[in-house]
Amino acid sequence: MKTIRSAGCLLYRRRAGRIEFLLIKSAKGHWDFPKGHVEPGESLAHAMRRETREETGLRFGRPVQGWRRRIRYRCRPREGDRLAAKVVVYRLARAGPGRVKLSREHARFVWAKPARGLALFEFENARRLLRDAARRLKVAS
Repeated sequence: MKTIRSAGCLLYRRRAGRIEFLLIKSAKGHWDFPKGHVEPGESLAHAMRRETREETGLRFGRPVQGWRRRIRYRCRPREGDRLAAKVVVYRLARAGPGRVKLSREHARFVWAKPARGLALFEFENARRLLRDAARRLKVAS
């Protein structure tokens, strides 16, 4: 089975003393965190920064030390393709200054408190990542 490697980032900001996470809605209709394919010869760190910038227009500083999560699932890369294994490595980082500018692949974005993010996510692996990140930042969900 083919394996697809991706890298992503859980971006957060502090607003009025509370933590909010950036969630983006794909054109296909599901909410997720910014992520994308690792190009041949590209490091995970570079892919994470590039994909986050391409999908959201945002930059960020140093990821939260010690927070790195890997998820695995099966997907169909394109219509008609065989199932592939997908491995995504995520980091947690504070969003840099600026406004969100979505790529054409995405329809909407929201800065959400953990409880709202949990309600929006369709997939349990995204909920698990959000819960874990909120615990790391000591946020009540």
